[in-house]
Amino acid sequence: MNDFAPVCVGFFIVFIVGGVIAIVVSSSVARAKELNDVYAILARRYRGRLHKGSWFNRPSVTFHHQGTWVRVDVHSTGGKNPTLYTQVHIGWPEPGFRMEVYPEGFFNRIGRFLGGMEDIEIGSPAFDRDYIITSNDRGMLRETLAPEAQSAIESLRRLRGNGQIYVAIRNYELLIKKLGLLDDTTSLHRLTDLSLQIYDAAIAGQEKGIQFIDAKTIDPTLTTGQPEEDVICQVCGDSITSDVVFCRSCKTPHHQDCWQYYGQCSTFGCGQRSYRRKRKRKSKRRK
Repeated sequence: MNDFAPVCVGFFIVFIVGGVIAIVVSSSVARAKELNDVYAILARRYRGRLHKGSWFNRPSVTFHHQGTWVRVDVHSTGGKNPTLYTQVHIGWPEPGFRMEVYPEGFFNRIGRFLGGMEDIEIGSPAFDRDYIITSNDRGMLRETLAPEAQSAIESLRRLRGNGQIYVAIRNYELLIKKLGLLDDTTSLHRLTDLSLQIYDAAIAGQEKGIQFIDAKTIDPTLTTGQPEEDVICQVCGDSITSDVVFCRSCKTPHHQDCWQYYGQCSTFGCGQRSYRRKRKRKSKRRK
């Protein structure tokens, strides 16, 4: 009996620990399914594509808006006590312009893209008072932050009541980050709608001062023979540095695996299902 007691205690401990682990895993799987369901509704609403998450990662949705790509996802700072941000990435057509907008103190949480730039006032007293604004082009900044864009940013700041929002334009991307995991349909749709409003207002404002190049006409290999470093794949939203293929119709570049996953050109209205690779230049023979 004395020898049997420790064995029983050991089995009991293993049973309890196993049960706790099973409960945690089951809860995580159920939570992942709930979040997948919320993102699936978003995908259907915008006729986009759901990229399912699991118990160790989170879902995302990609779709098109006004001829550009959009991705909604979640960012985690990592570590033992990670901070979560729900993000909207939108393709931006002009590469040179840079901008950041955030409430004072917020950049300490997420880091800044445009370090060393001073706060700029755009002539809107309330907005200038409430936000830190930086840019590499003051004139274009004022056109970008039109009243409609300011209103949408302020509405996003109030969403979920945490008062935190971050908006940046750089490297062919408009990025909107909202503090917290938006895990309900209403909040996630609101974030997406307001982000698209910011994009539409910013584009409308900038079109007054600049002329955009039609992305359909650009083949990055025509001038350099290699894809440019900051060319963005419209499917995944990442830079294309290798394994590039081009739409046979509009010549839009993609990652090969992204094309195969999407099944056709991701440019809105194109519909081409065939791609081509960069042609290898023939070496000239010496006479």
